[in-house]
Amino acid sequence: MEVTGSEITVDTGRENYDFGLLPEVAWVQIMQYLQLKDRYSLSITCQALYQHFYHPSLWSNVKVNLTGGSTNFSLSNTYIPNRLVQMIDKFGHLFQKLTIKIFGHVSTFDDDSRLILTKLSEVCRLESLTLEAGKLITQFDISGFPPFKSDIQIFINFINNAFRLKQLNIRSWPMYPAIFTQNNLNIFNAIVKNEKLKDLESLSLFWRDDSAWSEREPLLPSPSFLMTFLPDLKKLTHLAVRSPMLNEDILTMLSSPDRCRLKLLQIYVTYSAFNQAFQIPDISSDIWKTLVLASPELEVECSVMSQVPNPELSLLLCPEVPLKSITFLPYSRCNGQIIGSITDKFMSSLKDFICYADTSDVDIELRYLVSKCSGLRTLVFHGSIKCSTVVTMATQKSGQWSKLEFVEKKLDTFDDEDGDDVDADEAIRRNEAGEYILVGLHRFHRHDDNREETIEQMSSVVSGVMGYKWKPV
Repeated sequence: MEVTGSEITVDTGRENYDFGLLPEVAWVQIMQYLQLKDRYSLSITCQALYQHFYHPSLWSNVKVNLTGGSTNFSLSNTYIPNRLVQMIDKFGHLFQKLTIKIFGHVSTFDDDSRLILTKLSEVCRLESLTLEAGKLITQFDISGFPPFKSDIQIFINFINNAFRLKQLNIRSWPMYPAIFTQNNLNIFNAIVKNEKLKDLESLSLFWRDDSAWSEREPLLPSPSFLMTFLPDLKKLTHLAVRSPMLNEDILTMLSSPDRCRLKLLQIYVTYSAFNQAFQIPDISSDIWKTLVLASPELEVECSVMSQVPNPELSLLLCPEVPLKSITFLPYSRCNGQIIGSITDKFMSSLKDFICYADTSDVDIELRYLVSKCSGLRTLVFHGSIKCSTVVTMATQKSGQWSKLEFVEKKLDTFDDEDGDDVDADEAIRRNEAGEYILVGLHRFHRHDDNREETIEQMSSVVSGVMGYKWKPV
């Protein structure tokens, strides 16, 4: 490849192509796929690409990642790397969708970092703001050092200065009582005070859209506190909360005829049998019926983080809930009884079933799920499953799947159903090598010499169903 002036020439061996003749829109779309450092490396290859580097659309969606303190029991600093300072200073006025994430605890900003973030809050014209202000705070963290007021004020400034914001995501916030009780440092009070945020359409509070572990019992705003500002946000069509923040009063308020119709409600389920604040909220079916009647297009998405007993989960997910999607996170509980219950109650509404939990012996229930849920389009299952079950489910909805995902190392290539060849009264037996094994664990002692071939055959069938080369992860 040769770069000369504004020409970018590639010798393919047959003919030279001048990619510098590509229109600006093509180069901008290419740059949108690149990380910032790679985009900059590309921009310094020639003058034409350097000009494209400044295109406004490349700076409308920006993520600023910072590293805070590893613990809050000692004072530490949060610095913004110099390259980010320069980027914010030069392009901050173009930001429309901004994500600010601090890894670890919110710690003290240096003067330069505080100055540039304050300036950014004044010049950007945000339509979407996502704040992940450090790790979620628990009772254990309260005895550590809370952030300084000046550091909290940096984030509050983005709320105070917002005037066209439509989407606000607060993934985490330092919920120290000493800060939360001060009105000028309470981010939720800032939302109420800014009259221009009355037009907010989407509000997400402490929701996570990934499968990473989250604190099990973080300090959260109570349902009664949410009622101090949610009623004023009458244009909300999307609300995401954690289950301890939800109660009948909130759903009744969302059913009010003077509000916009709710289209999406996301519930992040955190449960603890030993903490009254983290019990599953008891919401009657009549309350759900009223909400659905007020918002006929409503869809509910649920993510289950902790191990919730089936009776408790059923208390929240009653048949009247228009459940569109359910996700079981890695440390949650998902068994055959739960899958069967979900199938029976939501066969007409469920579109996405996702399970990252370590689950086994649910092949029959999964096949039942796929056969009964006519609208199911996404199936992600990271537990143990038979290859024959994968093929059966894939072909059952041929041409309808949006996503199928299974883990290769969890695939069982044997076709026998739970060891039909095993005597139910046997506890110990000899295997083919003459070794004694526990009958209940016989599947873990088996070895399939044709495993790779069986998985390849399965992948070939699923590829034909999906319309592209598919393979397990």
